[in-house]
Amino acid sequence: MGSAADARVRDYLIARMTRLGLHPQVQRAASFAVYGSELSGATVDNVIGVLRGRDPAAPAVALMAHHDSVPGSPGAADDTAGVAAALEIVRAIEVRGVPARDVMLVITDGEEPGLLGARAFFGESPLAAHVGYVLNMEARGGGAAPRCSRPPPATGRTSRCCAGRRRRRTATP
Repeated sequence: MGSAADARVRDYLIARMTRLGLHPQVQRAASFAVYGSELSGATVDNVIGVLRGRDPAAPAVALMAHHDSVPGSPGAADDTAGVAAALEIVRAIEVRGVPARDVMLVITDGEEPGLLGARAFFGESPLAAHVGYVLNMEARGGGAAPRCSRPPPATGRTSRCCAGRRRRRTATP
């Protein structure tokens, strides 16, 4: 966060989202997280773009990934793969035509020190109130096996729909 490399990534994301027609904006915010007796905080730069859907009243789908990384798990290992997947999903949706609902591309900053960008987006961005579904693409870093996460069963119909499905240990195409 705050480095020259981080600025280059942010600028690339803005350019790529602009080419996709998303009219990106940068949400710059101070964000903090407390874990036990430790405080983590920073100024984050989230890059957000919206692919407009046919029904602006329908809850939006947010595709999330983060653009920061750490020395022990740089770039593609965590989370450039998620960023690339999110960009490609938006491109593929756009090729098919206008989606039924808005699709937000939310590329956060400051995930590594405590989900700071996600905290800033959901705590401060007016766009967050329009989100109905989140697909968070998080990499496992340089040494962990992939896993599927889902919200707890009490969060609603989507969770109940998936509750009976078993997790697979390997990813399939």
